[in-house]
Amino acid sequence: MINTLWTVIWILLYAILIGFLFIFKNKKNRSLMTCLKKTSIMGKLFILIIVMYTVSLPFQVYSLSKQEPFDLNYHGTSYNDILEVDDGLIVSGSQSRMVNFNDKENHEYGGSQYSIGTLRKYSFDGNLLWEYVYDDVSSSSHFDQVVETDNGNYLVLGRFSSYIKDDQYSLYLTFNQAGELVNELRVKKPDYDVSNIGGGTRYINEKVTDKYIYKIEYNRYRDYESDEENTYLIINQFNHELELLNAYTYTFKHEVSTEYWEMLDVSMINITNNRLFIGIVNFNQQTHDIFLQHRLLEFNLDLTLQSEYKYNENKVITDIQQMNQNYLITWKPLDDKKAYIELVDSAMNQLWEEKIVGNTPYITVNEMIIKDEDVYLLGHEYVNAKQVGFTNEYSGYVMHYNLNTRKGSYHNIGNGIGVDEAFLKGNTIYGAGMLNNDAFFLSNSRYKDDPHKGVISMIEIGDYQTKIKVFNSNNTVLECNGNHK
Repeated sequence: MINTLWTVIWILLYAILIGFLFIFKNKKNRSLMTCLKKTSIMGKLFILIIVMYTVSLPFQVYSLSKQEPFDLNYHGTSYNDILEVDDGLIVSGSQSRMVNFNDKENHEYGGSQYSIGTLRKYSFDGNLLWEYVYDDVSSSSHFDQVVETDNGNYLVLGRFSSYIKDDQYSLYLTFNQAGELVNELRVKKPDYDVSNIGGGTRYINEKVTDKYIYKIEYNRYRDYESDEENTYLIINQFNHELELLNAYTYTFKHEVSTEYWEMLDVSMINITNNRLFIGIVNFNQQTHDIFLQHRLLEFNLDLTLQSEYKYNENKVITDIQQMNQNYLITWKPLDDKKAYIELVDSAMNQLWEEKIVGNTPYITVNEMIIKDEDVYLLGHEYVNAKQVGFTNEYSGYVMHYNLNTRKGSYHNIGNGIGVDEAFLKGNTIYGAGMLNNDAFFLSNSRYKDDPHKGVISMIEIGDYQTKIKVFNSNNTVLECNGNHK
């Protein structure tokens, strides 16, 4: 690709140079030397630079063709999912890399930064058992989710794209228990741009379970004769071989008037109590900052719609789990980093609600774990984050909440630590997330190497003394003890 691009540039410059020579020679029958004599010193210097650069282009292309591309490991990692298995845990994520076509010995670091998907298995005490790296110098990949299938293999949901082309793919990778890749499926995502006035389609969310794969497509079609627009989602259910089992089309009936076209997004896909719950957010397409409506769809496992719950207030459900005969949900306002926990009955009628309070007003819940009458909420809170958006300044926490007494205790597990996914084994919570060393208040962590590390937090219930394991180029163990209240 690079050689072809340089060849095209070289041909164009040569054509321009020959064109200049032809013009100079034929304008008023003057020779090239006559034109050069009448050219100023700066003009002659400019022409000389063009000639020298053009003549050198073939040699530059030849030199680049003889250099092998190499990778610079920036050691930036992220862990997106964590899976408990019999003899340890598996984390899926990605690792930042740099592909470079310049001089390795002289450390010319020009090139393109991209990511590669990673899958790692650790023992419960943090020893690396095996790892798999989806490395391809012509692509960028991310591993988003990992599940264990009925036959004991591991299925990874990921994304794949080329930094040369714009093609986007969904990845479905199957690994055996030794971490060996045994099957790979790639599915190209639709190219149709949803910003097209006439309509379009695209994937907006996917989820894998131990039995199924769910793919949700957003579609919009505008009928110019009737001046009506249909906005709908297609929910597809596949088996692990990507054979379509069931499909459901959901048309969003707008109950809030707006002069702009609406846009649908999926806030949550979760399975609990043999029910599939899908949260749908409807917002302004042009500005993305006007919340219109929220819907919670309840299906049985063969995609038969059971109920549709409507929320016209600024409320987005982020998680739902069965709690005896009721459901425990977490939710947030769309444009604010606040979080709430709420108990509802089977018809989604509110029984009680509590606001989650940390050290700052801006907090998010990423994981909810229920054990008997105790609930453990994990996530991170932000500093100087009045609106939803990217910020480097956060700290991880675990909130222990007793459902009988409806009292909770808050435990900060370390500045700069994010907890995205977690599971409970015995009295230990294993959480996967990212350690951000760019956080300005990273004072209680001794790790000062590279920023953006995938981390596994081992949180002991009761005393909440936290060990943060950083797994990347080396297995550094951190002692990050946070604030408790």
